[in-house]
Amino acid sequence: MDTTILKSIIVCYTGGTAGDIVARIIDNQALSKDRQRLKKPHLFFSDKEKDQYINDSIWGSLPSHDFEYHQSRQHEILGVCCLDMPSALWAANRFKVLHRPHVWQEMSRACGANTIEQYAQMIIDFGNMLANYTDNVLYLDRIIAGHAVRDLIDLNVSVTGKDLYTEWLVNETMHHTNP
Repeated sequence: MDTTILKSIIVCYTGGTAGDIVARIIDNQALSKDRQRLKKPHLFFSDKEKDQYINDSIWGSLPSHDFEYHQSRQHEILGVCCLDMPSALWAANRFKVLHRPHVWQEMSRACGANTIEQYAQMIIDFGNMLANYTDNVLYLDRIIAGHAVRDLIDLNVSVTGKDLYTEWLVNETMHHTNP
């Protein structure tokens, strides 16, 4: 029986799909290494340790790549989905550019995606899984287009990091080509 009490909104997504900024729009506190632990679920010893981590969380949102765990615990999550190839390619390229090579290799080992195109397809497949699990989703194309705050409000999610999102949009426009 799951005894996890969700005080934090779990933002579940694949790398490159802007989940970090979504987590910070919800709770604008910095994304410390501790706050990001669910992005590397293999570093936990057990699901019970993950349960305890979530129970003890002091943040209003937690970024996570561990959909399988949240699904097994029947957690309510906020999913960041990408359903079109142009946005998925944007996210896959962004992920590769933003991370050092060993992070790409770690993702490749975990997911079996060895190319940008394979990772883009995995992003779409993951988004489909999330959208089939929950109606609480944000779509990457809308995040990139500047609609994340409005979409979160429409989902009755509090927003404290609107200014961070505005800055993020400016930086993404300057450094990455939108899909």
